[in-house]
Amino acid sequence: VKKAHTSLVPDSLSLVEAAALPSSALAAMRCAEAHMRKGDRVLVLGASGGVGVHLVQFLRIFGASHIAGTSTAAGLLRKLGVDRVIDYRSEEWSEIKEYQGDNRFDLVIDLVGSYESWRKATSLQVLKSGWDGTPACLC
Repeated sequence: VKKAHTSLVPDSLSLVEAAALPSSALAAMRCAEAHMRKGDRVLVLGASGGVGVHLVQFLRIFGASHIAGTSTAAGLLRKLGVDRVIDYRSEEWSEIKEYQGDNRFDLVIDLVGSYESWRKATSLQVLKSGWDGTPACLC
């Protein structure tokens, strides 16, 4: 490995944590590049996890017009540029009126991993339809 492709591990991180950073960041970047279009309204389920903290930053950089994220770490997500933090312990993201009708999401990214999210996003109409009439994208 070339020295130019390395970095010192900060004292605040374990070697395991440091090793996970590049893969989490790369996964987040590839997801944002592949699925998001400038101006999209995006919901990230599990936004404060390893991939999520990188993803919300890439979404902002790539031009998302509105980012909502589910988490209990409201302060962290606000610092990262999330417009609306949804505390999943007290709010059900799929039932929030502000995300229905004209304010539906263009993209829902599920980092929690549940088929239930797809069912909710499509049946409760918080996800816009794509160009062919099918739900836009749930990753």
